Amino acid sequence: MNNRVRILAIWLGGFSLGILGLAAFLVWSAGPSSLRNPIKQSYGLDDKDILLYLEAITRIQQSALFLDSQVPRETTVYDTLKAYLGSTDPFSDFLTPKEYDRVLQAQQERSLGVGLEIEKTSTGDIICFPIRNGPAEQAGIRAGDRLKSINGALVNGKSLLSIVSLSGAMNQKQVDFVVVTDSGVEKKVRVTRSDAKFEPVSVTWVGKVPIVTLRLFTPKTGEYLKDVLSRWQDSQPLILDLRDNPGGDLDAAIASANLFLQKGMSILQVVSRTGEQKYLANADAYRPVPYVYLWQNRGTASAAEAFIGSLTENGKGISIGTKSAGKGTKQDIMKLSNGSALVLTTGYLLTPGGNDYRGRGLDPTFALAQEHPETSDYLAKLQEVLVNH
Repeated sequence: MNNRVRILAIWLGGFSLGILGLAAFLVWSAGPSSLRNPIKQSYGLDDKDILLYLEAITRIQQSALFLDSQVPRETTVYDTLKAYLGSTDPFSDFLTPKEYDRVLQAQQERSLGVGLEIEKTSTGDIICFPIRNGPAEQAGIRAGDRLKSINGALVNGKSLLSIVSLSGAMNQKQVDFVVVTDSGVEKKVRVTRSDAKFEPVSVTWVGKVPIVTLRLFTPKTGEYLKDVLSRWQDSQPLILDLRDNPGGDLDAAIASANLFLQKGMSILQVVSRTGEQKYLANADAYRPVPYVYLWQNRGTASAAEAFIGSLTENGKGISIGTKSAGKGTKQDIMKLSNGSALVLTTGYLLTPGGNDYRGRGLDPTFALAQEHPETSDYLAKLQEVLVNH
């Protein structure tokens, strides 16, 4: 999971890790060392660590005054994992088997959604990033709106994936949101799900100027973009509109950047606990152009920021607009043995020049003075750039 979580389907549930964990412990601790050592070597665990955890869980169940004695052991285990991850990283989470199963279902039902991605800030606020022309944007949700509730359930303190589950808990056609605008105005928005086919790449004309809109990076984005480039007229400036593009698939952004870069050029770097991984262009540019003109705003985030950084810092792109969102981390979902899963932040992103834009965003090459610039403002600045650059 590279980027923000898209609210598109139903995710929620629960199952039994505690009993399975207890059984595994009993087999492990009673079995021969030849069975135990690989586990110790792989995970750095010792018998006393597991024993201490089980002892603590048992004492809690036996003696804690405010704990319902009927609460299953696995619920306590789940809660401790969720609490630990939530206290260390707002993007991390633990998914029960049912929650993870619904995540997988949601990925297969991506066309049935409200067209909204959400981002959790370091302060715990949930920020909305609607997909351009999607149901959420058409209903009135704007990039930067703070999410307060979904279907009457408050989102404060919940993980991103738990929040996503609220949007489809009743499998209803309409979803009710309460958001708070920049100016502090609270508004209720009802969004109707759409099963319309979603096109991540499209071409529109403003007068005589063609504009390629990249709404989201999906596994198909690079293929669509390559098709557009194959038919592009050299006489036209190549404008890629990434305003309010919330990111999506990081691999798709890397593949898309590869269309414009020469072999060996740096696309981005991912820094993890094991070191740095560099992603380089693996082929010469599919469509060499002097410059790609990139439109960005504060709704441009995650994989979209990585794409812009790769082109501008390699001298292949010129960005116009306002500072981007500043989402520069990478999340992965790791399935566990009983069908549950961990969602962990596994790395943060750097631009080719080593720019760490987490929480800061990317400054455009040419900034617009307007706080919320219109398309006409971008076109005016583009014309100025074309004349003087």
